Amino acid sequence: MEKDTFERAFSILFFLILSADNIADIKELKTGNKIIDLEGFDKSRVMSEFDHLSSQSRAETYNDGISTLKLLDKPTQMKCLAYIKIIAKVDGSFDKSESDLLDKMYNEELDIDINRLDNLEKELSVVLSKI
Repeated sequence: MEKDTFERAFSILFFLILSADNIADIKELKTGNKIIDLEGFDKSRVMSEFDHLSSQSRAETYNDGISTLKLLDKPTQMKCLAYIKIIAKVDGSFDKSESDLLDKMYNEELDIDINRLDNLEKELSVVLSKI
């Protein structure tokens, strides 16, 4: 159950970050696919989730993402957010809309320690760079 919830939370946040700056960069998509492979997520379920999310308002999608993240334990929430930060930064431009979205999630909604999140992001970046 936890893995399915993690997969769904990742899918929602991945969708949100891809659409945050209205530019789905190829580097962001490739990095997302690496994460999907690394975590053993089902690509067809992730794409199906994207189809579903595209019919919702951004506010509904955001709220859905937060409620799904809240079903996860803190370490898994942090892992999901760290992955999304990696995706957001991979194109060389951490757009204000992307940073605002993530800041709101980990500061206001989930009370995540930013220093721990940054350290996890660095660790996961190293893992992904070897794939």
